[in-house]
Amino acid sequence: MILIVRIDTDPVLSFYRDARALPFSAGVSYRRLANVGTIRRPLQVGGGSENANTSIAMDNGDGRLTALFATPPFRRRAVIEDVSTGTAVRLFTGTVTRATLGPEITLELEA
Repeated sequence: MILIVRIDTDPVLSFYRDARALPFSAGVSYRRLANVGTIRRPLQVGGGSENANTSIAMDNGDGRLTALFATPPFRRRAVIEDVSTGTAVRLFTGTVTRATLGPEITLELEA
C-alpha cells in the first residue's frame, strides 16, 4: 500500500512515506509518515458501542514537527487513503482525538 494522510487544518497537512503519494497530497506536505495503525471497526452495524478508530505516527526524530503540533489539531478531520493504484481509495475518515509528542508524533483518530 502507498498511504497518504491528510489533516484538515489551515493549511491542510499531508503526510506520506512513499514519494509516489506526493501527487495526491494537498496543502503542506511532509514525507514523515512512519506508521498507520490497524483500522478497528465495530462488529455490529449501527449497534456497536465502539467507534471506528486508528492511529497514525509521524517521524519527529529531528524535532521539526514539534512546533507544527504544539497546538494539536483536535477535532480536525483526518483522511487516510491508499493511492497505490493511481486512484485514491479512502480507507478511513475520522477526527483527531489525541496527540502524543516526542521523537515520534502519534495521533489517535476516531470516526
